[in-house]
Amino acid sequence: MWYQPSTQTIFTLHSGIRAAYPDTSFPAVLNDTIFAEFGIFPVTTTVPVFDAATHKATQLDPVEIDGVWTQQWEVVSLTQAEIDAAYQASVPQEISRAQFILALLHTSPELLDAVEAAIANADRATQINYKERLTFRRDFPLVATMATALGKTDLEIDAIFILGATL
Repeated sequence: MWYQPSTQTIFTLHSGIRAAYPDTSFPAVLNDTIFAEFGIFPVTTTVPVFDAATHKATQLDPVEIDGVWTQQWEVVSLTQAEIDAAYQASVPQEISRAQFILALLHTSPELLDAVEAAIANADRATQINYKERLTFRRDFPLVATMATALGKTDLEIDAIFILGATL
């Protein structure tokens, strides 16, 4: 990464520097000495450690410290909307039938028994949907119906899909 203080421009690739100076013929191999002629300096950067589930690091302008341009960072809390969006993105929208059944079993053998008992007492179309389906989608009506019948919350169903994706 390089920084041009006069324009407050951060360059992450050599191609960005070449694009900023389209009328300049650069040698095939670029180095920091050539960049210095244009007032562009290398930047040292270390992203701070933070909990990505609740925070994010945003780049601030680099500052010169003891003759070295150093990237500055600010760690800020995520908004509840950002946390919710990240959680939703982490929930798989589809898992295989085997993953679904194994997740039920791993969550609780009694839960799997309850699902299978409910399916056995359901109409024929529901039985076929459950037994013959190769994948289960999170938004599949059968999943929502079974969740309601078994008293499971959306978060509990999300947890089954998250676990299922790991099996």
